[in-house]
Amino acid sequence: MTDIRNRLASKARRLEDEQRRTEAQRAESAALERVPVYAPNSFRAMLRLSTGFTPASFFWTSVMAAGALGGCGYVLMIEVHIAAAVPLWALGCAGPLFFLFTLLRYPSYVNWRRRLPFSVEGDFDRLAGDRSATDGWRASAIHVDLEEPTAENILAVEAALRVFAVRANRSMYKTQWGRIDRWQAKELGAAGDANARVAWKMIRLIAGDLRDLHRSGARVRSVTVEVADKSRHVMAETDTMT
Repeated sequence: MTDIRNRLASKARRLEDEQRRTEAQRAESAALERVPVYAPNSFRAMLRLSTGFTPASFFWTSVMAAGALGGCGYVLMIEVHIAAAVPLWALGCAGPLFFLFTLLRYPSYVNWRRRLPFSVEGDFDRLAGDRSATDGWRASAIHVDLEEPTAENILAVEAALRVFAVRANRSMYKTQWGRIDRWQAKELGAAGDANARVAWKMIRLIAGDLRDLHRSGARVRSVTVEVADKSRHVMAETDTMT
């Protein structure tokens, strides 16, 4: 009897372990998925990074907003005065005007890395070309390599990374389930989760603050961006859930 009980207990533990591994793999597969990508230097990628919208969603959001505001403005013109309608009409033009502004900025976006006095290495294009929704997050990290890593230069770079971390964390939201890792900076590196909006702030960090530091004497040899190859969808908490 003892031998049979021991064999059954051993078999039960083995099957339970296999079941746990299978369930964990299924959960990971459901949470992690590959997403289609834009060409990293395309206009669609830039619009996605700068607004968080895909081109199609930006177009339809602009059309609906312009229609609603235009209609409200027309009612105000009829019922009140044309002066009351002008602000709404101007606001309705914001989408098309922003699109035009983004189009004018596109050449500078295409060449932003070429104009840097140091190299950008790693996986930034994986973020730049990501077509997933803004609730798609990837584990990411940034590392700065200095030509002269003196204490003063390290502190300067750390300050720039801390500014970036604050900006990046503003793009995060309360989650329905799952977790978004906030950015934390230490010395020459920072790590956290990134989506399209955070990627746009990475560009501001690299082409803005780090380039300024390089020109002021804290010479940067290279910046390496590490990005997970799979996107993790984390749903935002809605008002009805609270």
